[in-house]
Amino acid sequence: MNRHFLPSTRRVAGLHSQAGIALATALLFLLIVSIVTVAVYQNVIAQGRMAGGFREKGRAFEAAQSALQYGEWWVAKNSSAAAAAAAAKVCQSVLDTEPDSSTVLAGGNYAPLIGMTIASSGVSSYAGQAQYCIQTVGNNGSGDVYKVTAKAFGGNLDTTAVVQSTYVIPASFSAFGPGPQ
Repeated sequence: MNRHFLPSTRRVAGLHSQAGIALATALLFLLIVSIVTVAVYQNVIAQGRMAGGFREKGRAFEAAQSALQYGEWWVAKNSSAAAAAAAAKVCQSVLDTEPDSSTVLAGGNYAPLIGMTIASSGVSSYAGQAQYCIQTVGNNGSGDVYKVTAKAFGGNLDTTAVVQSTYVIPASFSAFGPGPQ
């Protein structure tokens, strides 16, 4: 029998002790990779939620801005019109406070003809209808001053935008064009 082909007991014992270290190192490496993966996943989820919130806030702002522009158009077109009885209730909803009813000129829900679906859920729907409120401020010497406030929602009631402008109708002003349809 040839002794050169038999493994030495010293080499076999050395391999067995190294196999345990390799297993422990591999498990430690797997644990580190798992922790990093979970952290990255949580970061991606948080960024997705933030992006959705920014999108909804932008949608709410655009809807409020549209209602504000409609309110400004209404003031320019109907600057001498009397206040509607229901306008004070709408203005209370828009302003979240009880307005002085003597200053309320008009208010209402604003629904453009294109692209504003009111529903409780859905990507392209809004949680509530945009509203506007028009209040008289007085006369600043060059014309009548109005405060126009608009409020709108994004895809849920937690996403709300309120915009406001001060609008002056000069004394020599004449209403223009048919305005929004």
